[in-house]
Amino acid sequence: MAQNWHSCLFRAHCRNGAASMQTLLMFAMLVAFLPFAFGVEAEQLQSTAIAFMWFEALIIQILAMSTLFQTDFEDGTIEQIFSSPVSLLHYTFIKIGIFWMFYGLALACSTLVLGILFNVSFSQILALFISLSFGSLALSMLIAIGAALNLAVEEGGTVSILLVLPLSVPILIFGGAAANTLDFFGAEFLGLFGLFLLYSALSIITVPVLLRTMVTK
Repeated sequence: MAQNWHSCLFRAHCRNGAASMQTLLMFAMLVAFLPFAFGVEAEQLQSTAIAFMWFEALIIQILAMSTLFQTDFEDGTIEQIFSSPVSLLHYTFIKIGIFWMFYGLALACSTLVLGILFNVSFSQILALFISLSFGSLALSMLIAIGAALNLAVEEGGTVSILLVLPLSVPILIFGGAAANTLDFFGAEFLGLFGLFLLYSALSIITVPVLLRTMVTK
């Protein structure tokens, strides 16, 4: 049963994959315009590109927050899961994983190509990819709380933005710093790991409750 839900949810997102492709194209276009804004001096452009790609990836994920549970709520998928043997917690982590794959991981993979365009060193590209992959996973956990709050609470859209934006700042700080180092036991990566654990715990506690409230209200 659970495996069927996994594949159905994944295929449903693939059928609506146009939004993910548009996100990748917008990310690449905005990064490509960097030389027009900051000049073409190589050293300055490299450092700016790394910071800008991290910031842009974070903002794009937050803007896609409403897509996490909205479609499943509108087509009745969440109600079906609520009345099935599949737990809402299980469903939540499946959806977070799919969201991360199509947004966080996809954006991180695109930096492998975009970094080459700005003549960024291989070690810096690798550090950017790893930090963005892991940081976007922590952000996806946080976004799940905002997305569930958006549906469960009246005028939840404003509340969720006010919640997610401030709490995403530490991810940006540690992630941007981690993008310049490959020290996995340094303060930067340890900070990202701590935020991942914190936001994962908050998601486990709050998201199933909010989804249950949304179905039963």
